[in-house]
Amino acid sequence: MGILMVFFLILTLLGICYLGLGWYVSRAVINKPGSSEEQTLSHGLEEGEITPAFMDMPREEFTVPSPWGYSLRTLHIHPPEAGRSAVGTVIFIHGITSTWHGMVKYMGDFLERGWQVYAYNQRNHYGSGGRNKTYGFFEKGDLKAVLDAVELRNRQRGLAPQLPLVLYGESMGAATMLQYNPQDPRIRLRVNDCSFSDMTEVVAFGMNQVGIPKGIQPFLVFAGSLVTWLRQGFFFRQVSPREAVKTMTSPVLTLHGEDDETSPVRMARELQEAIQISPAGSESRMVTFPGAGHARSILEHPDRYRRELWQWIESHID
Repeated sequence: MGILMVFFLILTLLGICYLGLGWYVSRAVINKPGSSEEQTLSHGLEEGEITPAFMDMPREEFTVPSPWGYSLRTLHIHPPEAGRSAVGTVIFIHGITSTWHGMVKYMGDFLERGWQVYAYNQRNHYGSGGRNKTYGFFEKGDLKAVLDAVELRNRQRGLAPQLPLVLYGESMGAATMLQYNPQDPRIRLRVNDCSFSDMTEVVAFGMNQVGIPKGIQPFLVFAGSLVTWLRQGFFFRQVSPREAVKTMTSPVLTLHGEDDETSPVRMARELQEAIQISPAGSESRMVTFPGAGHARSILEHPDRYRRELWQWIESHID
């Protein structure tokens, strides 16, 4: 009996230690502290991504109720020409720890071409509710709520129901966008800037980046996934843009920096391979940018980035 007691005590202690490591991993992954809008605005101004003129543009701010019981801070920017009717709608979804200000660098070209712009702060980011960041697991439900709200507002404004709708995501926002209902007929096109392909793999890649030996990474990833399930109700393996896009019906343009230090470019290739077997495969495309880091392709290669983007959009939308 004494030996059995010692054996079970050791197992219990080992289990507690393992869950403790899992708690640390889980917190590091889904409890990343977010930036305030003031911080992302200041950063955007310093980097030249945002101009004072843009911030002076009239915009409407409102909230969208999430299906998970909180509100999403949302904004709407009309085309700059007074009285001009929008030629399309684009919804921007920002990356982890950022806010909608991080997407301003993509907005100008759409506004100049007469598109109306929507953007919102994702769950557990500044001004929006929600506990923890779930890499698209719960966020895709929030995106549906925003889509529904935009559709209603378009009807109320008398905009044509056939007005083209584009989803544009960066990093975790792109992962959210790719995981959201791949067969939603309302979506004409999706633009993916630097999404990861699979949560399990991107967590392991992050461990590799900080020097954790590869031999123990699977054990730590599983521990973090298990604790995340206990805390938030999902396993890491349930978050996989790569699996979601296999039934995609709206064409996807994937844009990715070749020196991405967060979501390596191989993940873009994995996503493109999965998209190719979907109904939208023949109309989808991938473009990579030499020397560009995470979410910096448009900053490192602005002319080529915009040329590739608009040639692709205009080839699908008259």
